[in-house]
Amino acid sequence: MTNNLKHIIVLIIMQIGVAIGDPSFAQLQIKNPSFESNEIVAGKIDNWDSCYCFYCNATQPTPSWGNYFTPPPPDGRLYLLIGQDGHIPSAYTNLTTKISCTMLKNQKHKMSLWGMGYFSHSILTNHNLGYFTIHLGYHACDSSQLIYQSPIMYDTLQWYKYEFEFIPNDNYDYIGIQAHHETPTGVAEILIDNFSPIVVEIPNVAHIQVSNINGNCYNLQSSIANGIEAVRYEWKNQSAVIGNQQSIDNVCINEATTIYLTAWDKCGYAYTDSFNFTSTSLQYQYNSNTGSLNISLVPFDKPVQLQLYNDIGQLVNFAELPSQTTTHQFDFKNLTNGIYFLTLVSDKRITKQKIWKY
Repeated sequence: MTNNLKHIIVLIIMQIGVAIGDPSFAQLQIKNPSFESNEIVAGKIDNWDSCYCFYCNATQPTPSWGNYFTPPPPDGRLYLLIGQDGHIPSAYTNLTTKISCTMLKNQKHKMSLWGMGYFSHSILTNHNLGYFTIHLGYHACDSSQLIYQSPIMYDTLQWYKYEFEFIPNDNYDYIGIQAHHETPTGVAEILIDNFSPIVVEIPNVAHIQVSNINGNCYNLQSSIANGIEAVRYEWKNQSAVIGNQQSIDNVCINEATTIYLTAWDKCGYAYTDSFNFTSTSLQYQYNSNTGSLNISLVPFDKPVQLQLYNDIGQLVNFAELPSQTTTHQFDFKNLTNGIYFLTLVSDKRITKQKIWKY
């Protein structure tokens, strides 16, 4: 096998791996989350779509049943009323809105909202208890996935904060809310206010790719899994920013350090990775009589690569070692005298040792 081919194999091996660690977080915004409007509208709320409703877009500056006279909202001026009133379809039972960015499949999300049961404060009779549900959809008025169902809401004239987590079973762009009454013939009126942003927990799926090892200098390239496109990058050597592009070249490492990468996509999701460059000594012994380089290393629980470079960055020997390996031997006898670099690549770390052949 030629040295060039070995070098290519080394670089491919070094580019494999996904960072595993603490997750990153982003916030998706819901338009008009506190339902403020210039006028009181039954059904159609600013930036929301009314779905399957009997009184859609009916302006009610002074509602005949007084839905907005008490109680005060948690903040702002107004709140949303959703209800089931016996009509099929019912009055403004289902509303949906598009969020700022797509919710990602299989990622943990969390959010909150405020709600109140409001059943006996109208001229209508036979009000029964009700509840609300939150759902995700592909488009307006779609409710493909139920993500939350509230407990039965009692008529207490008290606002309650409802907090919940959910994991989308697909990628969705819309979120909606629906009212439900407890009995088939009942009437439920529910007040809703203050949708929070949707906080998304995402795994660290950025990759740092290391290539063109030349002495103590490296080229670093970033990529993100699943075809996600990043719009901003930040490279750091410890806490110092060293680059803001997708790749940076000729990064020279003269002491033990950690390189950190953070990449953001257009929705504000952050993807991170890190790579350790350590000066921890490899134990070795050069036998000038036999021309062998005997190497001792701590056993790793994953395969590692040993690479030997000359002083101009050419790969002159290479070995991939299985896990738990403690010793290895390189043939040194046919190499000219001079400086060499013995490099150990283990998962997300590089260890380098300078060697003199005499």
